[in-house]
Amino acid sequence: MKRVLQEGGHGRLERLPLVTLYLSERCNSRCITCDYWRHGVADMRLEAVQRLLPDLARLHAEVALISGGEPLLNPD
Repeated sequence: MKRVLQEGGHGRLERLPLVTLYLSERCNSRCITCDYWRHGVADMRLEAVQRLLPDLARLHAEVALISGGEPLLNPD
């Protein structure tokens, strides 16, 4: 199995099999177990996601979870 970090657990990250992208802090739900909807204002721009893609490919990311507040509120 390929090591996630170089020898000793320090150094450069070699693999990132799972990544979670928080596309929006905004949410239109009012869940009592979460307060994202009270404070969220920012959205991750499409350009920022596109800049991440080469690094995610280099790190062999296999799964990308789309999350946030409500990701579909992001206009991009």
